[in-house]
Amino acid sequence: MRKKAAILLALVMSAALAACGGAAEQETPEEGDVTQATEEEQEPVFAASDYVDPAPYDTIEIETAPVKQVDKADIQTEIDRFLADNEQLVEIKDRTEVETGDTVRVSYVLKADGEEVEDAAMEDLNVEVGQGTMPEGFEEGLVGAQVGSSKEITLTLPEDYQDSDLAGKEVVYEVEIQGIYAYQIPELNDEFLASIGKVDNNNEPIDTVDKLYAYFKDQLQAQADSEHEEAVNTAILSYLMDNSTFKQDIPADYVSRIETAYTKMYQEYAKLYGEDLSAFMTRIGSTEESYQDDIHKIAEQYSRQVMILRAIGEKENLLPTDAEMEDYAAQKAASFGYASVEAYEKDFDIELVYDNLICDRVLAYLKGHVKAKETAEAAKKTDPADLVGKKCRIKIKHDELIIRTGPGKDYSELTRVPKGKVVTVLEIDESGKWARISFDEMEGYCAVKYLKLKKKQ
Repeated sequence: MRKKAAILLALVMSAALAACGGAAEQETPEEGDVTQATEEEQEPVFAASDYVDPAPYDTIEIETAPVKQVDKADIQTEIDRFLADNEQLVEIKDRTEVETGDTVRVSYVLKADGEEVEDAAMEDLNVEVGQGTMPEGFEEGLVGAQVGSSKEITLTLPEDYQDSDLAGKEVVYEVEIQGIYAYQIPELNDEFLASIGKVDNNNEPIDTVDKLYAYFKDQLQAQADSEHEEAVNTAILSYLMDNSTFKQDIPADYVSRIETAYTKMYQEYAKLYGEDLSAFMTRIGSTEESYQDDIHKIAEQYSRQVMILRAIGEKENLLPTDAEMEDYAAQKAASFGYASVEAYEKDFDIELVYDNLICDRVLAYLKGHVKAKETAEAAKKTDPADLVGKKCRIKIKHDELIIRTGPGKDYSELTRVPKGKVVTVLEIDESGKWARISFDEMEGYCAVKYLKLKKKQ
């Protein structure tokens, strides 16, 4: 992944998406504890109050589910995932004959026209027989060979072989079969943890089982708290959008700047998938005919959210000062590896970045006015069986979710889909933890916990 792509995605997602609807980056202040504006206050390009009358916000009633409290089952699921991600290659000693599916450790020299090819020899190479990572005929030639033996494998290299001097030529691999291996999930103990060198967020070693459980408990609870905060922010914005009154259209040039930011974000995502913009937008639910209009509608929606929050910020004297904005820009530039704010501003619309700060600050203020109501419906946990035949969105913390060929982590990766992707649930496995899903004329499996029922079916 190119650095610029990663930086652009991270910042634009933060500035153009997460700020209005995601978790705020600042601590929630107590009422009356928000820094008030001074004569240094940054003058906005326009007064948001000229465009919108915000809904009353003395008391904002919202419905929300309670904060999820992480339990032992949640932690064990994360432990199982961690162990699966740290599979270890173990030598198989109860047989000596190579079979399809084995991981075989080999060393070889490569000969062409009877002469050894310079710099083509390999030592201690692990080859998964049947995976097709070696030239056609090589892996098939290993089947039936005995550990400790030598074997010559003659084959013709493909026309597109990386070394053009050897492309299309008949060659001979002189192979030594050193051992048969298999990937196994390790036993969880202090010795294993010490051997892999895992550290926590403070770079302290996680070298005991107790420390690992405590680490995952903290991580999972922090994620649950963040998701709850995001849900509260979303509920606040829904209330404001439904009940505020817009007096005139938002300036077209402002909407256009936001649309440009979103377009850049989607373009960089498309590059990571090796696609053009229209193909990527189709991947996430748009169409080649409508994707530009869809991006414009997203930009309009976001601009309305920002305008409402700015208007509240103006009324409550919450807008940041010049100095605070400069500090914020410096923090952002440093966090994304820029040598200076000036260099950072060459890649990003700095005024939209400042909008992120304004949104965070106003949302933090509004949380002091929220009256949350936990309804039975909001607190109810969806039965996985109720998802069958329904459309769901992929809901994950990271950018992509691995889709597997079967119901479990032991199955190989089929593809990856971006968060927010809409899929159809075909069935739930017996454990209730894995779903067979369809999308983009494909079928695969993902964990049920990453599926969120789409409201409008």
